[in-house]
Amino acid sequence: MKKLFVRITSIIALLVLSISISGCWLFTPQAFVPEYPDSVAVSKDVILDKNTTDRVLMSRVDAVSKVERSVVAIKMEYQTVTSETGTSWGSGVIIDNGNNTDNVFYVITCHHVVDSKGNISVYVPDMNSRNYNDDDYNDKFKFTGAISSSSQTGEVTLIGGDKLADIAVLKLDITGSGVSKDQIICSVLPPESYSIKRGEDVFAIGNPGGSLPMTVSAGVVSYLDRFVGINSVGYMTVMQIDVQINHGNSGGGLFNLYGELVAITSAGSETLDGVNYAIPYKLTYSEDGGFVDAITQLIGTYQNFEGKNFGYISGSWEMGISVQVAFDNASGQYYQTNVISSVIENNNSYGVLKEGDKIVRISCSSLDYSKQISTGSDLSDALCVLRTYLRLGDSFNVTFYRDNVKYERQIYLSKQSIFCNTGYNIPEQTN
Repeated sequence: MKKLFVRITSIIALLVLSISISGCWLFTPQAFVPEYPDSVAVSKDVILDKNTTDRVLMSRVDAVSKVERSVVAIKMEYQTVTSETGTSWGSGVIIDNGNNTDNVFYVITCHHVVDSKGNISVYVPDMNSRNYNDDDYNDKFKFTGAISSSSQTGEVTLIGGDKLADIAVLKLDITGSGVSKDQIICSVLPPESYSIKRGEDVFAIGNPGGSLPMTVSAGVVSYLDRFVGINSVGYMTVMQIDVQINHGNSGGGLFNLYGELVAITSAGSETLDGVNYAIPYKLTYSEDGGFVDAITQLIGTYQNFEGKNFGYISGSWEMGISVQVAFDNASGQYYQTNVISSVIENNNSYGVLKEGDKIVRISCSSLDYSKQISTGSDLSDALCVLRTYLRLGDSFNVTFYRDNVKYERQIYLSKQSIFCNTGYNIPEQTN
């Protein structure tokens, strides 16, 4: 996914958007893999289905009918910071793994839809159901699983995810469910020769509000490649659309009138009407990049691990800390502070920072970037900037107070991050 972020523009001019977050905190424990600091994910054997039939430009009604059952609703149930059970909703799109003999499919979604971990439910539409709250919903098409830092169980498991790309891949195994392979409808990608155009008609299908699955909204491609900042994700190149996107739409499909999947809906502006964003299937100026490149890396590295750990995207990193949470009496809400509550062992901050340190500044001379840190939100914003431009082998400085003494130390990025650790030993790299 490295080429997704090659364009460097003025940080000051970037538009920061609001995105639907699935109840997650930013500083989640990660598994770091020092054996793979400079590895390139092997994805040559990962082939996603493309439209190889005679392409016919359809009416929107016909195009929706063709693809609507490939879009699923995703529910996450997770433990909140107050140890209560939280629930969040998102969307996803089913794609085939290219094996016509097994009962396994992939579901692609946004990373922020599933990064809270916990119990997951994937609702797949059948020919009759239109709302999973209705009595006529076929419960046979509900698939469940559990995702944690140490194990996975159920029909739905996680292949891998990446915060920078905001993409995650789920594996859906329908074996023994009573649902046959031909009852699952998959999306297809455009052919290699296709290039999406500004002004082209597109439509989204998703689950706005978590209660309106299979909702269709239509519009046009407003701009092909905006470089924008998205809250708690970072700066990324996305497709701007005027299609209506709401909380719960994240991870759903954006389709053209050939019935092909061209993007994954991800974010929307809360200040500008008609300005929403989707992660394109590929970038317009590069062979790599977009959600296809992210998916093939995640699946390819997962296969390299033989399913013993999550897949990853080469070069991604996390600071590897948790911060203390405080309660604001005025707003009645919890918020993250700038005081470290824990440092994850063997990660990029380990041996430099420790519990109780109060971070007051993040800076990077190579980017000519410096930000004062007063809250966890400030720290989140700073890390969003750094994760956009820095990769393994780079470094930045952190200024902090420890026992009322001020220090400045360098954080050297040498550890590859993975969504979380399944508990298996990670194999050593062989050359």
